[in-house]
Amino acid sequence: MQTKVNSVAIRATNATGAGKTSTLKIGDKIIVTVTLSETVVVTGEPTYTISMGGVNKSATYVSTASNANILVFSYTIASGDMTTTGITATTTALSLNAGSIKDTTGNAIGLTTPAVVSSVNTITVDAKASNAVDSDPAALSQEVQRGFVINGEAVSDYSGHSVSNAGDVNGDGLDDLIVGAYQADLSGKSDAGKSYIVFGKQDTDVINLSAIVAGTGGFVINGESAGDWSGCSVSNAGDVNGDGLDDLIVGAHQANLSSGKSYVVFGKQDTNAIELSAIAAGTGGFVINGESEGDWSGYSVSNAGDVNGDGVDDLIVGAYRADPSGKISAGKSYVVFGKQDNTNAIE
Repeated sequence: MQTKVNSVAIRATNATGAGKTSTLKIGDKIIVTVTLSETVVVTGEPTYTISMGGVNKSATYVSTASNANILVFSYTIASGDMTTTGITATTTALSLNAGSIKDTTGNAIGLTTPAVVSSVNTITVDAKASNAVDSDPAALSQEVQRGFVINGEAVSDYSGHSVSNAGDVNGDGLDDLIVGAYQADLSGKSDAGKSYIVFGKQDTDVINLSAIVAGTGGFVINGESAGDWSGCSVSNAGDVNGDGLDDLIVGAHQANLSSGKSYVVFGKQDTNAIELSAIAAGTGGFVINGESEGDWSGYSVSNAGDVNGDGVDDLIVGAYRADPSGKISAGKSYVVFGKQDNTNAIE
């Protein structure tokens, strides 16, 4: 019986990078394959170092190809990875990382590898321009295919302090939006606040809230009294009155000596302005009055779903400075059941 002893070290004969030949984004992968001179057995987790914009990144061992002489490494693009000059690797890129790569007779690999070849070098990496939507307003204005921008009406209105999905307020099959501007001024009513309903649309044209006030593409909800800060909190309310249109809730926590008020505004199809004074009087909705001075009821508002199972959506109103049982600023939250029968104020 003869035994053949192989004492020749394994060597890497080729290293190839693969990936999209375009700009890579967060979550995209670079795959590097290293072809060896013979079949190997791998233990542990070897790594392969690639250079991206002058910064080294470690590609992790994924598998050995079916013919057992090709090693596959993968690197996933992460936030902050940037290069416009491609991705490269040196002849010392392969590392055992406390593992081993040996042939079937136990000979170890020689760690010198060819440099990575062309396909990786053509790739640009821009992890800032990720698969997630860029939230920079200027970028959104310039790259309108991603959405559209909503511009405030006047200086120091603070529009966008609160925003929410509004549901389908006008019943056209598209979801609408609500934008709060709690320091907006009305004639003779400084900081009364405004909330703007922006109807859903499929184009990407810029929305100016001054157009919403004029009744184009939505409607405005005007605060009741100076200093109320209506619109500091806004939310979809679900279908509180059961008419098939989504309703809204607008908080004004500084109203009535900071006891606070929350206004439930019923959905509608026209674009006429809503006056919260009318809502307080029971026209087009109803008001939820805060319990005690300084409670800040309405500082937070939200749809609560159908809490009591009667088929009508309910509401929840936060009053985080309320003093239950003498416990200073312990806070209270009020669940208000939806109602179909009347628009009487909720106390």
